[in-house]
Amino acid sequence: MYLGYLPVDSFWIVHARDGVYKFTNKGEYIRTIGAVGQGPGEYSFVFNMDIDTDKQEMVLDDYGKLLYYDLEGNYLRTEKLSELFRIAVSESILWIITAACEIDKYIAYALNEQRDTVRAIPCPFWGMKIKGLTGLHMAKVYKPFYRYKDTLYMKGKEVNDTIYRITGKKHEPYVTFDMGKYKLPLEYEAWYDFEASQKHGSRYWGFPSVAEDDRYLFLLTQRYAAVDGRKYVHNEDNFRYIVYDKETREGFVTTGEEGTRFTDDILGGPPIWPYWVIGDYYMNVIEWYPLTEEIKKGNYHVSPAFQKQLDGWGYSTNPLVIMCRKKKANKDSL
Repeated sequence: MYLGYLPVDSFWIVHARDGVYKFTNKGEYIRTIGAVGQGPGEYSFVFNMDIDTDKQEMVLDDYGKLLYYDLEGNYLRTEKLSELFRIAVSESILWIITAACEIDKYIAYALNEQRDTVRAIPCPFWGMKIKGLTGLHMAKVYKPFYRYKDTLYMKGKEVNDTIYRITGKKHEPYVTFDMGKYKLPLEYEAWYDFEASQKHGSRYWGFPSVAEDDRYLFLLTQRYAAVDGRKYVHNEDNFRYIVYDKETREGFVTTGEEGTRFTDDILGGPPIWPYWVIGDYYMNVIEWYPLTEEIKKGNYHVSPAFQKQLDGWGYSTNPLVIMCRKKKANKDSL
């Protein structure tokens, strides 16, 4: 899923399939930033983006090049870099995360403004001889960076069971998951033995996405291979949604009427899982096509207002953003 949100002061920067947009923090459209194309300030496909808060610049990762804009959306410059996969910026230090397999020397590395490598997290598998056909595990939602209280956090490829806190060129372990029997063995890594990974991967789980607020960690887990072998068809049994309470240091798998996600109890829309926690909102995203299919199956019951919007959308529609305002706690609830 190539859609991202960046909260900046009183507005949001959003990148979707066909562009980058600026909105107010209430979701009102302000302007489009750049355009799809090959000219100056234009991008082919934005993989992700971040803000350099020190320089007050936004950075778009266009796979092989970085495009810089000021916070008003004016184009500044382009920088060509190889091996871009996902990027983030902390104190003007550019962090790049790799695919984390035997061809990558580092899981992640940091570059200063002169683009010298100033920090690297070694990949333990680098240079290892592979067995058979190779491939990569790629989660449906892969979000290796997130922010909480203006601090950057990095969660590597699914095999990486550690969240790192990033401060400039420094990194330190923040959370480590004890996967136990669910940790994927090396011999079932897709880059090592793709056939074995497809055969056995459904028994093992990774964490492709983390979100956080003052009380909870929201951990999305996904099987390394589809339990029914259908890689491109959504099956809810391939996912688990875990809430970890930072105060009590206890976690639980969520339950709800629509599977294992939180239910929208106001508008009757689709269930929500927090991919982003921004201000007073939990936010998620869904594509038009799978949403309409779920509605046809009777799995989602949408309000008349939502259905009216849905009727005007189609295959060319950008991913649909779902916003749920956090409930205010009282003395009898969390």
